[in-house]
Amino acid sequence: MQDLGAAINHAETAVKATPEDHPGRATRLSNLSCYLSFQYERAGNLEDLEAAITHAEAALKATPEDRPGRAIFLCNLGNNLSRRYKQTGNLEDLEAATTHAEASLKALPEDHPYRGKQLSYLGDILSSRYERSGNLQDLEAAIGSHFASWSTRTAPILIRLVGALSAAKMLVLNPSVKDQSRAYSLLHDAAHLMPLATSRSLERDDQQHILGQLTGLASLAAAVALEAGQLPLEALRLQELGRSVTNGQLIDYRSDISNLIEQHPTLAKDFDSLRQEIDSPFPFTGSSLDTSIDNQLQIQQAAIRRRKKVAKDLDNILHQIR
Repeated sequence: MQDLGAAINHAETAVKATPEDHPGRATRLSNLSCYLSFQYERAGNLEDLEAAITHAEAALKATPEDRPGRAIFLCNLGNNLSRRYKQTGNLEDLEAATTHAEASLKALPEDHPYRGKQLSYLGDILSSRYERSGNLQDLEAAIGSHFASWSTRTAPILIRLVGALSAAKMLVLNPSVKDQSRAYSLLHDAAHLMPLATSRSLERDDQQHILGQLTGLASLAAAVALEAGQLPLEALRLQELGRSVTNGQLIDYRSDISNLIEQHPTLAKDFDSLRQEIDSPFPFTGSSLDTSIDNQLQIQQAAIRRRKKVAKDLDNILHQIR
């Protein structure tokens, strides 16, 4: 919390030091909004959330329609409005959150790595709307949005896994859309990606924090496998796969791929490099001060093409390894 408090202080100072017409002001406002929303999540103080929304609105207002970073600002505002809805129950916030989340996705290319996270946000918002309205179309749209997040090959692996788990839970727990076969297929594939969710360069506590977002994936996969008519051995395999990841047997995959390193060192090196790259932050070009909008778009498109190639190469190398 000390780190977060310091981040907020520095972000506030940066905003105050930035002229109203400065091209970097929108990003600094958005950063401050994000830090305040983090603090709200930890402390639960509604004033932090109100301030986060105010700054997110200001960031969006200061951003031209054709600016590449606008999609991120739309998503940030929509997510904060969704948080306020959960706190106050104000239906206007929920509708505005939906509108901003959908607009954010429209502003992003189909293969943009950020789409995975934003599709997940939209899925959560639509789920909240279903809980409020009982409209089956909202539930189906929420499942579709989470499934699309899982299917975004250029997104970080953790984001994809969260999307798969969210969609599967809805398919299992809601009788009106229950589909055990589809849920099993999702969970089976997600469970086999779990070992790649964390980097071996992270501290143990950081690895556990990341895996905490996937709590229940392996056990749900095992239960759904049985309900979908799979053999008990398949359910056991899925359960043990999740347990081994949690215990660190596959988190520190240096030992897990020791045979690969010994027998195919080039393949092991390429696998490690690709996995690290697919989970690296995507370059943000929304507020560069010395780059034109056209150049920013070119940089963004080049980065998207590179991320797509990395995702395809990772799929291919996993196939070779298996």
